[in-house]
Amino acid sequence: MVERAEFQVFDPSTFTHIGRNERAVNELLTARERDGLPRIKEVILLGSGVVEPFTVASLPLMRDAYIHAVDVSSKVVDKGEAIIKGEAVPWGEIGRISLNRERPNSDFSEPERIMRGLDVLNKLGCLGNLGEGFNDRQMQVASDVRERVHFVHHKALDALDNELAAVKPDLIGAYFVLLNINKDPDPEKGINYSRAVIDRALNMLDSQGVLMIGDTSLNLPNTFGQIAWSTKGRLNLAGMVHTVNFGTGLTSSHYIVSSQMEPYPGASTWMQSSRQRILSNPLFTESLVVQESTLRPVELAGRSESNLNVGFVGSIWGEEKGTSWDSLIHRVPEALKILVPEPNNEASEDTVFQAQKPHLRRLR
Repeated sequence: MVERAEFQVFDPSTFTHIGRNERAVNELLTARERDGLPRIKEVILLGSGVVEPFTVASLPLMRDAYIHAVDVSSKVVDKGEAIIKGEAVPWGEIGRISLNRERPNSDFSEPERIMRGLDVLNKLGCLGNLGEGFNDRQMQVASDVRERVHFVHHKALDALDNELAAVKPDLIGAYFVLLNINKDPDPEKGINYSRAVIDRALNMLDSQGVLMIGDTSLNLPNTFGQIAWSTKGRLNLAGMVHTVNFGTGLTSSHYIVSSQMEPYPGASTWMQSSRQRILSNPLFTESLVVQESTLRPVELAGRSESNLNVGFVGSIWGEEKGTSWDSLIHRVPEALKILVPEPNNEASEDTVFQAQKPHLRRLR
């Protein structure tokens, strides 16, 4: 009997690690500068965790930005506020509050994983900004970075509707928090709540601001549908950046960018680089049998339920359609298993966005 590949179903929390989303954020910031958009000044991170508000603030192109870090966990907020005061916190202590339902997070306990995260930050130009106290043993942050971070202890929508209601952010980051919300079986606390968060976020953005979402293949149809049907913004970019086989199931990580801008600045450049990255990679064209097509974002929501979406770039000419790259294998978990066939396999490749873990790229 052939083992059927199934999705990994996580607890209502996903592990975080050093340098998880900063590469994608930096790529977006670099493109903004290239396309003549203003520097980011105001950022909201939803489900921020402890580490990312400071590492995002340390990106060279984020040096003028103020970060509002929203988290529902009092432990996360308390630890974040301690770091703002200048305290040095060992990584093991960070790991104890960065959990999946009481399961330990090895990304903050295994020296090799910590060093890989620091290497990502170093290559992005963050470590010098974070200061000497941000190292392989502990997290301590330089004053000019930590003074630009503000923690908000609220649920996402409560924060946007109340304490942050007057903020006009250039960037809202919701990295893998909406999929956690969608796991609640009560629609009002789950899928309807995440839809309200997306609508509110898009509505409060600066006119040239962006909402950037981190997602997984299982939840991707929900996010595509919520953005496609929203009257507040448009789907601009999407790309798969990482794949994992846990043995008990499979998943992939994706980034989605939405804004009120149409067409999206630099869309033709995103198109050219994405097409080159995807269609020149035999892992995609030969193994996954990826095909390029033109479709409306609302169609992408339905297609991604059965076909793995590798990338999407929205309209270049102001039309309703964009360009999508999808595997022809008719079952998303089966497509993922082609990329990571063995338990404990991981793979990262460049698509619309750069690989999440560059040391795991097979195409060099």
